[in-house]
Amino acid sequence: MRAKKYKGCEYCNNKELPFPGGAHEFLILDNAIYYYDATDGWEGIVIEYCPWCGRKLKGADNGN
Repeated sequence: MRAKKYKGCEYCNNKELPFPGGAHEFLILDNAIYYYDATDGWEGIVIEYCPWCGRKLKGADNGN
């Protein structure tokens, strides 16, 4: 029997960043978390796990 792969939560299943973003909005795309800044637009940093559900994120640096 094969285990079902966990697909993640509503925060880490994004396919693209919306434009424009809303104030205090956080989104995860691939292996980075992005936040919207009214001055600079979307800014982000690389992360390995979703802070909401704990799923390991896909990205070039973690081999997924």
